[in-house]
Amino acid sequence: MRKGRSDLSRPIGRKAKGLGREFSTGMAREGAKIMAVTRKDLANLEKTVKKIEAFGGVAKALQVDISIEKDAVKMAEETMKVFGRIDILVNCAAILDGLVRKSFTEVDPDEWDQVMAVNVKGPWLCARDCIPLYETTGEGENC
Repeated sequence: MRKGRSDLSRPIGRKAKGLGREFSTGMAREGAKIMAVTRKDLANLEKTVKKIEAFGGVAKALQVDISIEKDAVKMAEETMKVFGRIDILVNCAAILDGLVRKSFTEVDPDEWDQVMAVNVKGPWLCARDCIPLYETTGEGENC
């Protein structure tokens, strides 16, 4: 994030824990406004928002499944509605929960489809829906 910009706003996929939480809190400490997004872990997402608010940061929680087109659109629209702009999209959504390590030849096609939907299609949908919005500010970035 560029130093000295306290007015940036960004949605970050999968902020409930791990890398998403670290990206969110780090950017919020620099003054970014965060739209925190999760597919199903709303309790941990709320902890991330509270952590950001505790040091005076600005964050909102949104539960969407970015692998679903209408939810990716909702994420972009809600960010614009709440913050009025999107400057950076951090795509760090990924699922591994419930997956059991197994031989490549033993992976179930439905399991593979779900992983691809969240880990590949979801970030593509988010970028597709955010790029036209943050291009209007002339300062958009996709991480």
